[in-house]
Amino acid sequence: MKIRNNNVIQSTKLLRYPIDYSLLWVALILLAFGLIMIFSATITSPKYGPYSTIIKQFAYAISIGFFCYIVANKIPMNFYNSKFSVWFILFIISLLLTLCIMKFLGYGSINGAVRWLKFGPVTIQPSELFKIATILYLSCFFIRKKDVINNKNKSIHVRSLVGMLLPAVGLLAILYTKDLGSFAVIIGIMLSMYMLTRTFFRYIIYIAIGCALIALCLIIFDYERTARIITYLHRSDIYGNGYQVTIALESIANGGLFGQGLAQGQKSHRIPEVHTDFIFSLIYEEIGLIGITIFCLTYAWLILRTGSIASLAEKSKQYFSYYVANGILFMFALQLTIHIWVNLGLLPNKGLTLPLISYGGSSLFVSMFSIAILLRIDYENRRQLLGDYR
Repeated sequence: MKIRNNNVIQSTKLLRYPIDYSLLWVALILLAFGLIMIFSATITSPKYGPYSTIIKQFAYAISIGFFCYIVANKIPMNFYNSKFSVWFILFIISLLLTLCIMKFLGYGSINGAVRWLKFGPVTIQPSELFKIATILYLSCFFIRKKDVINNKNKSIHVRSLVGMLLPAVGLLAILYTKDLGSFAVIIGIMLSMYMLTRTFFRYIIYIAIGCALIALCLIIFDYERTARIITYLHRSDIYGNGYQVTIALESIANGGLFGQGLAQGQKSHRIPEVHTDFIFSLIYEEIGLIGITIFCLTYAWLILRTGSIASLAEKSKQYFSYYVANGILFMFALQLTIHIWVNLGLLPNKGLTLPLISYGGSSLFVSMFSIAILLRIDYENRRQLLGDYR
């Protein structure tokens, strides 16, 4: 009787709240905070002007937010657990291969790298889209091969190995276009997701070793990458290749306990493109240790809530949603960790944005699209539990 009463109470709560409004509000708060910090970073910039950057990011947020509302409200998870995931990752891989061709021909370089494709007024970064494409594809792949996952003694067919290696094509393209930050995040996502299955993990180790060797060769034979590694290891050339990290550390030291105030950062505004790859140092300088602690705790709550949604999906036997939610968790956690560690000088500069905070339409799209998918998973979890209780 007591168990039945608890189920009725939980069922009533689920009916009252069809989605996780706390997750939605925290994501919106982080998004609004990111807009404020982007405005603070560019208000005195002669390159961007006081309002052009924030207006563009706000326009991105509104348009992407409307799209994500449709995703969360109308599109079921079964839609992604289909050939859509395969065609989606193939489409993104084709964009990445287009970047490789552009790099080979010497076109489309921005800030020394070829990472963006321009379609009229819209510029996209395929490596950002490849993160969520990899998560959806691998989740779909695991469901298709659940008989192998459940039976660990069963051998894996060659076609399955080819399917498992499909994201590696995109990874090699990302390496060629000099985007080691996205490469590291996607490798981390893949390893973490394969660990969930345990069966495929022994195969992905060989893939990781192969990609690591290729990355090492690309670093050795590329002067800029080699210089960054040497600067990181020996703390040399701190005002050359190590300039951004040096100023970022000075900004953090200047933040103190309470910070310098919005748009009052004296050090961080000297960092080129501070509103993208080094926005953490700007936040620290302007809101201080107390503010950055609250910010990190808020982000930690977002990641933990993603984990609880994944756990509930597993209990509800929504295994595709379980894999997707865990992939999004790994993506957020890895990007947050790598971004902060680069700003603190604990990792070489990789050029990685902070989800929901940094400037950039592609990064913002992936972050908001991921939140929309999490809201949809949570909604379906609640409906599934309600069905079980009834």
